[in-house]
Amino acid sequence: MSTIRLRQPAVALASDRSFWLQDIAAAPATEPLRGDERADVVIVGGGYTGLWTALRILELAPQTRVVILEADLCGSGASGRNGGQVHSWFAESTRSVRSSVSRKRACCAPTRWHRSRS
Repeated sequence: MSTIRLRQPAVALASDRSFWLQDIAAAPATEPLRGDERADVVIVGGGYTGLWTALRILELAPQTRVVILEADLCGSGASGRNGGQVHSWFAESTRSVRSSVSRKRACCAPTRWHRSRS
């Protein structure tokens, strides 16, 4: 059986953090875990998935002892750097999109949705 060695978690440089964390000069809210900790559920990672999972578990079973292990700040990884947006106009016709942006850009919008609606 081979041995797998994992690298130690690394804290992101302040300049690599999201605009939001940089803007408030975010610092750790707790001390690093030392020693032993008891938990019913341990969640590795304090991003969207980890935090929502913890909230849902506590919503369904408030007596559950949940511990979240995060190497840096909660939301400092991909979740915190996400620039996700919802645009309702993607479902509109190219003509509608063209009224807001150039013809060239409007033609780059996903078209499979337009065709499936016809």
